[in-house]
Amino acid sequence: MSDLVRLVTEAFAGTDDLERDLRAFARQFMHALMPPEVLRLRRLGIANADRFPEMGRAWYAHGFERALAALTEQFRRLTPQRLLDADDPEMAAQHFVGLLLWIPVNKVMFSGESAAPSAEDLNHYADAAVAVFLRAYARQHVSAPHNRQTRCSATTRVGWRIGA
Repeated sequence: MSDLVRLVTEAFAGTDDLERDLRAFARQFMHALMPPEVLRLRRLGIANADRFPEMGRAWYAHGFERALAALTEQFRRLTPQRLLDADDPEMAAQHFVGLLLWIPVNKVMFSGESAAPSAEDLNHYADAAVAVFLRAYARQHVSAPHNRQTRCSATTRVGWRIGA
């Protein structure tokens, strides 16, 4: 998790192109959280949270919460630089991570490792999350990275589509 926190804290140092750097960060973040061994640990922690609540709280506090706090700090720093418009940087960080992880993590958690997304799918989820996030939080409108056909075919792979 220290590597993940370091990834977050170094992701936007001196950025002059937030869309590019956020996309690169999102892809790295996704690939860091989706290896089978990380997913197995996540399942183990969730499965044992009721029996060993201290373990679950510690795992969350030293892992996900630290990464989220680092991302919150990055978004807090980018707002006065006029790269983001985040009145609540913590909520913006929550939104961003939710956009990144909702589809691939839930798919794997409920379907098992055989449903693990490919590197191409992870990159697609990351790019789509960045596009949506920037529509909500960027100072200037940023266009979507994909054409409609690509977006629809990727969402169809997941099994559902929003606003089709």
